[in-house]
Amino acid sequence: MKRDAEFANPEPFDMALVEYYSPKPNWTRYRKLIELGSKAGDPLAQYAMATWYLHGEPNLRIREDSRRAVSLLRKAALSFNRAMYDLAVCTMSGVGTRRDPERAYGLMSTSARLGSIPAMYTQAEWLQVGFGTTRNRRKAQEVLRRAKALSKAMRGSLHGSRED
Repeated sequence: MKRDAEFANPEPFDMALVEYYSPKPNWTRYRKLIELGSKAGDPLAQYAMATWYLHGEPNLRIREDSRRAVSLLRKAALSFNRAMYDLAVCTMSGVGTRRDPERAYGLMSTSARLGSIPAMYTQAEWLQVGFGTTRNRRKAQEVLRRAKALSKAMRGSLHGSRED
């Protein structure tokens, strides 16, 4: 019965998704719901807002603001791995924050360790060339093998193969 109560009280982010995917979205309502979720500490809402500010969002009349995007990514990255990956990319390139290759590598490495396939490929590339870390081709190959194995397992799962 508790589960039914959870569905009766959706999160602001969930309500925002319903609005976003409706035939004629009310962009003002969508934005307010995401902002409400973000203020409440929802990392998905924080990440959504961060992407608005990273790239701009014409439907919401939001212009690019990389500093605001990075601030939101920092909050979301505490519990949302995709935000950590994007924060690493911003830190690597100096978008919205000071360029810091060592910090970028640390963020990318953590994101990879937590299972982000794009982060694994990026970490392997950075290990190959020594970006933000000491060059380590052996470790790069290990990370690359892990990324490929996880990618293969995901493709198998998507196509209905079972490894039970």
